[in-house]
Amino acid sequence: MIRILTDSASDILPAEAAQLGVDVIPLNVTLEDGTVIRDGVDLTPSEYYEHMAGCKKLPTTSQPSPELFEKFYAEAAAAGDEVVGIFLSHELSGTYQCAKLAADLANVDNVLFVDSTNVCLGEGLLVRLAAHLRDEGKSAVQIAATLEHAKEHLHLVAAIDDLKYLRKGGRLPAAVAVAGGMLGIVCDGMGGHLRGDCASCVVAQEFAAVFAESGIEDIPERLTAALHAANRALAAIQKEPEESGTTLLAVFIRDHFLWWISVGDSPLYLWSGADSFRMDRLNEDHSMRPIADCLYRKGKMSLQGALRQRCILRSAVMGGPMELVDISAMPLLLHPGDAVLACSDGLQVWSELLREPSFLALQCFALTAGKLRRT
Repeated sequence: MIRILTDSASDILPAEAAQLGVDVIPLNVTLEDGTVIRDGVDLTPSEYYEHMAGCKKLPTTSQPSPELFEKFYAEAAAAGDEVVGIFLSHELSGTYQCAKLAADLANVDNVLFVDSTNVCLGEGLLVRLAAHLRDEGKSAVQIAATLEHAKEHLHLVAAIDDLKYLRKGGRLPAAVAVAGGMLGIVCDGMGGHLRGDCASCVVAQEFAAVFAESGIEDIPERLTAALHAANRALAAIQKEPEESGTTLLAVFIRDHFLWWISVGDSPLYLWSGADSFRMDRLNEDHSMRPIADCLYRKGKMSLQGALRQRCILRSAVMGGPMELVDISAMPLLLHPGDAVLACSDGLQVWSELLREPSFLALQCFALTAGKLRRT
C-alpha cells in the first residue's frame, strides 16, 4: 500500500485528510502567551484568525519534531507500505529537511520525498493529485515523478487585503506597506546624540503604526493624523518640554502617485527620468536657509551671518506646537524613470550646487567651514 504524507501547511484539515486517505503531520504554533498548539488540530483556521486579530504579538510557527516523522515511517515500513511525502517549500520552513532527517534516523528506504516548492493551496493541490494517482493504481515512483513535473507548472498567486500582519511580523523592515502602497519615513533627531536618536525612533515608529492602522481614507488627512499622534508620543516621554526633537519627512506612494508631509529641513527630491541632470525639491524647507540665502542675495546679510543662520530650524517635531507643516494637498503623478529621494539635510548642499551654480562659492565655503569645525 502507498501512504501519502504531508504537513499542515497544505491547509488540508483532518476531515478532508480522512476523505482523501492522506496523513498530515501538524506544524507547531506558539501563541502570544507561550501556549504551543498543533496547527489545524487544536485550533481551526477561523479560530486562529479570530485569535490573531486581537493579539499584540503574532503567533509563530515551528517545524514538527523528527520523532513524529520517524514514528510514521517505522509504522509504514513494518506494514510493508511505501510513503510519498509532499512538504512545503524548503525555502519557507525546515519541515522538508526535518522529514528527510527522520528517514535517516529510522533507517528506512521506503520513503520518496517531494519538495512542493509551494505552500497552502499550491502544496494542497499536489497532495490531492498524489491521492488521485494512488487511487488510479500508480506506483510510488510514478506518483513522485508526476508531482515533480506538475510542480513546475504550479504557481501560487496571493492577494493580501490587509497588510498590518506583515508589518507586525516584521516582513517589511525598510518601509511600511499600507493600503496597497508604500510608506517611507526619514527622521533626523535633535537634542544630543542619545536624545536625538530616541526622539527620531519614537516619532518614526508611532507615525508608521498610526498611519498603517488608521481607517482614514483621505491620504492627506491620514498623514496629518499620524504626524500629530507621533508628536504626542514624543511629548509623553519627555521629562522637560521640548528637550529633544526631530525633523520628519513621510512619503507615501501608491498607483504611481506621491503624497508627503514634512516638518523641518529634511528634503524630498524628484529626480526626473526625462532629464537625468534635473533634481527638484518638492517639499518646503523649514530652516532659515531660504530666508538667509535671500537676504544674502539682496545684500542685506553678510556671508558669515547667512552661514550662521542657515542651520536654524523654524519648525520641528518636539512634542509641542509645530509652527510649520508642509503637506501635499494633491498627489504628484510619477512617470517611468522618475526617482524619489527622501533624505536628511546632508544632501542639501550637493543638490543646491547642481541647481544653483551661482552659489558655488557660498556652498564651498560652508563645506570648508564645516570641515574646519569638525577637525
